[in-house]
Amino acid sequence: PSEGPSVQFEYTASVMRDEDDNVENIITIGRDVTDRNLVEDYLSWQLKVTAALTRLYRPTISSRASMQKVAGNILEEGMKLTGSRNGFVSSIDPETHDNVIHTGRRNLTNRMEAHLREDKKHHRLIFPKGTDGKYTGLLGHVLNTQMPFYTNEAGSHPGEEEMMGTHSEYTSY
Repeated sequence: PSEGPSVQFEYTASVMRDEDDNVENIITIGRDVTDRNLVEDYLSWQLKVTAALTRLYRPTISSRASMQKVAGNILEEGMKLTGSRNGFVSSIDPETHDNVIHTGRRNLTNRMEAHLREDKKHHRLIFPKGTDGKYTGLLGHVLNTQMPFYTNEAGSHPGEEEMMGTHSEYTSY
């Protein structure tokens, strides 16, 4: 059997009976609810994102907010939204153009170790640009192309060849 697009139907049935209460007919109506379900899924996702942004608002604008604290809150909300067990929050340093990791799950940053260097002066991890002006690995692919991607087959992604085995245990990005 060929696999085509998935279509979702909703069925409603009514029984028609005669004067003696015997089933005479069954009327069934089916309708395609694929688009409705897609819209409901989209709206549900938007509600979750809005709720996460709402929870982030107050701690982010607080006068006591530190970059570390804000980054930690963003990481937690992002991981809740995506169902991820791993992640990190970073920004691009405007002077050096290095990617500065503010917070992350240690097991993730351990796997990125080959690409990271420690900035002991500022107590942070740096994902530097290479001598060729490009970042390496899958994260580097995103930064270099400025195009996000989502995959459940990381091994077949064009940026995989640059990874040098550092993310081999991950399958979904």
